[in-house]
Amino acid sequence: MDRHAEGTITSITGIQQAIADSYGEQIDYWSIYYLLHDKMKLLYGLLEDSPRFTHDPNRLKHIIQFLFKYAYALNLEKNNEAIICYMDESYVSIGHQVQPIELVWAYVKGYIAKQFSSSRTLQQLIEQTKKGFNGDGVGHEGVSADMVRKMISHTHKYCNMLIDDLLLKGTIDDIKNADGYKQADEKEEDDDEDDDINTGAVNGNE
Repeated sequence: MDRHAEGTITSITGIQQAIADSYGEQIDYWSIYYLLHDKMKLLYGLLEDSPRFTHDPNRLKHIIQFLFKYAYALNLEKNNEAIICYMDESYVSIGHQVQPIELVWAYVKGYIAKQFSSSRTLQQLIEQTKKGFNGDGVGHEGVSADMVRKMISHTHKYCNMLIDDLLLKGTIDDIKNADGYKQADEKEEDDDEDDDINTGAVNGNE
């Protein structure tokens, strides 16, 4: 691993062997290859067509750390010490419906879009973005703790709906497998409003 830390040339097979030596896990060559090329090339600036890399040692270090954590998680799962949750690729396109932060950002963007004018300056855009988050003191409510709580509840229930599928089993609560996490607000559970967050405003379609 010293070679990797120094940022000297390494190879996918070298990474593969290091993981096998450290954790006894064999991660498929092509899984690592596609991870490096297709999933991380933009984030870490990796080359598109070469299986060998000479890059900033910090970038390579982050990739190695990710792969080692993944191998470690696989090891725990194999020994029934942890559960790894997977999401079917067909659900990835759902996007904002399963990510609270995307709902927050959509709400803010909806406000910004309504303020558009062809003469808008960058400084005006910055100020409007701030008002989108904090409120404008007129008719637009800023992002509040209560609003975020409802968005989290909405996405939680949406995820449960996806998991309650013939191809999947259980719910988020079951996957957590810990009583300590099952402290949901009973009033909120019975409140249909949480299922109907102002989606028109969230999606910018009032």
